[in-house]
Amino acid sequence: MYGVLTIIQRLKRFWSGESAGIAAKQLDSSAEKRSVPSNTSEYWPSIFGYTGLSGATVNTDTILGIPPAFSAIRHISESIASFEWGVFQQQPDGDVIQDYTHDIAIYLSGRVAPNYTYFDFMQALMANALLGGGYALITRDQQTMRPVRLDLIPRELVGIQYDQNGELYYMISGAIGNTSYHINAYQSDVIHIKGITMDGVNGKHVELIHRETFSGGISAQDYMSATFGNKAFIGGIIEYPNQVSATDRKKMEENLTASYSGAKNAGGLMVLDAGNKFVKTQMSPVEAGVIDFTKLNALQVSQIFKIPPHKLAQLDRSTFSNIEQQAFEYVHDCLKPWCVKIQQEFSSKLFYEREKKARKRFFQIDYSSAMMGDMEAQSKFFSSMVSGGIMTPNEARKRLKLNKVKGGDDLFIGQNMAPMNTLSDLLTAKSQAPAKQPAGQNKTDNVNQAAATQV
Repeated sequence: MYGVLTIIQRLKRFWSGESAGIAAKQLDSSAEKRSVPSNTSEYWPSIFGYTGLSGATVNTDTILGIPPAFSAIRHISESIASFEWGVFQQQPDGDVIQDYTHDIAIYLSGRVAPNYTYFDFMQALMANALLGGGYALITRDQQTMRPVRLDLIPRELVGIQYDQNGELYYMISGAIGNTSYHINAYQSDVIHIKGITMDGVNGKHVELIHRETFSGGISAQDYMSATFGNKAFIGGIIEYPNQVSATDRKKMEENLTASYSGAKNAGGLMVLDAGNKFVKTQMSPVEAGVIDFTKLNALQVSQIFKIPPHKLAQLDRSTFSNIEQQAFEYVHDCLKPWCVKIQQEFSSKLFYEREKKARKRFFQIDYSSAMMGDMEAQSKFFSSMVSGGIMTPNEARKRLKLNKVKGGDDLFIGQNMAPMNTLSDLLTAKSQAPAKQPAGQNKTDNVNQAAATQV
């Protein structure tokens, strides 16, 4: 259970009107006067969006509207959500075993909230974290203080503040579905997965730091959309040598638009007579460099989220060999840091204090399967691990989702190998062993011995 200090802290919160981590919190007078959190410069713009030099509004929805950004966020969040996880405990001898019967393991295996499973929860938590911060409100059982519910909180509704004692808490205000929130929760009752942070508390908003990159991508899409929305008709001017009335001008515009705009009229010929000339005033997407810019934007997105370009369909410089290396770097450089953040946050806030000490219980994500490579590489890996005595056959079978076999819990090693600390004993035994006689030698000696006995 909780330590004495933690129990006293909980009782104080209960007596002050706070229960289960989701009730109002008494603030000092100076804090009550502040209507927005300490990260004010990033709080309100995160709701309404930022405006880049191109004039495009950058917010969560417009970022997701950029295909490379959407693909990057989806790849990373779904990959981490699909990794195997578990509650583990460290034995006194240092061995680590998985605890399938722990309350947290059983809870996370079901629905973490009425509306979503662990996969949906982790995917949404990570999608928000990739843009600056992922939040989830912890509701605890009043008797055991075990988490019984994790509610995702959109990052736009969360602000961070400190009370008069310097303790950090989260200001949650806004509507989620049909539920309206206006609460202050201590940090022990909020899961917070941060993006890049400069103070260890606030995750920097990606749409603020990289607003010009995203703004350019949005503007490029708007340009192409406007071009095709105009039925792919490149704007221009028809020059007439004589004056044209307003009625004739409107009629000519309608006829030209009907005859030469649209996909069905693409590549058609325009015939102008009476000295008329067509002067193009609008560049095509190719002439404007939009296609090249979208490729550049995809590379910029890959740099922002640390995801290989080939996962964003940028295969210009990819080969079979370097894609395999990029896949390894993707797991090691991108997914692994996020997994470590999740493990540390879950382990520190979902377990009792006594369980966290000496790693008696902790949350862990297994991302090793993503580093195995193809089937041939996996076969070589498990074969070497079993033959080298590092892994038992049943441990290898478990990783391959196969059932145990009888006798598969023993370690095996090649007969020509021996521990180094027994090398001197083996050499001594070998030097004292009788010399091996050539083939047929024993048979001759037996015949001679028999003859001597008869004599």
